[in-house]
Amino acid sequence: MRQSGFTLLEVLVALAIVAFMAVGVSQVIGQRLDIAGVAQSRELAQLCARELTARWQVEGPTADQGELSQGGERCYWRLDDEGGPLGTQRLSLYADAAHSRALGDWPVYTGARP
Repeated sequence: MRQSGFTLLEVLVALAIVAFMAVGVSQVIGQRLDIAGVAQSRELAQLCARELTARWQVEGPTADQGELSQGGERCYWRLDDEGGPLGTQRLSLYADAAHSRALGDWPVYTGARP
């Protein structure tokens, strides 16, 4: 009389399939977290850039670098003169004080030089 149930080989194959699926799901979750982090960094950079350019339109730049707090996060900025006849400058934003993690840079016209 034959006993019913799964053989060891069937159990091992099923476990291998589950393991491959778990690895795939964890990779997808990791990619989603990376994408969310990039989106958050871009949002911070845009908020900081808008805040700085709005300030400079009212009072003009008073320094060529500094830090700004937006939404509970800090961004560090630097303003470089591009040397054009219109006074165009480049705003560079960073996530750290050492300026090693760039968030982006934009050309800006402030109308004045610091």
